[in-house]
Amino acid sequence: MELIHICPGRALYIIGSRNGGLCLMRSVYQTHEVAISKSITIFNSSLKRIGVGCSSEKSSNETNMKYWTKGDWAVPDTVSQSYWTFGGFVFGTESHTTISDEHDELIAMAPYWSILVPLTLISLWLLLSKPRNSSPKKIAERNPEKMV
Repeated sequence: MELIHICPGRALYIIGSRNGGLCLMRSVYQTHEVAISKSITIFNSSLKRIGVGCSSEKSSNETNMKYWTKGDWAVPDTVSQSYWTFGGFVFGTESHTTISDEHDELIAMAPYWSILVPLTLISLWLLLSKPRNSSPKKIAERNPEKMV
């Protein structure tokens, strides 16, 4: 599992690659200080001053859905949760209300194949299509006789 944490302001963005899926998570906190304190990855990063951190770790056994939505965790502060899943895609929102840790989360996940197949088709089209003829533009030359 590879993760990139980015904290430009009150929001903490996590981009993750795990078990054949790419995930984007955004958590919005009350202040920048609270947001950056939620990421041990940024805390240990050499890029801490600009709010960026990267990590790599061994993936656990649960599915991507359970991992990213904390499906196996007892999260008592979650007031509302809604998730939409279809064919490996996940889109969801959560609201948390613990005092001094109030935040909203947005999660979007897509399987690798949903990125790979369109890029492959575009590449094939570019390789197999006939190149167009270029029409060079003519540059007007100065005529010293007409300049007075």
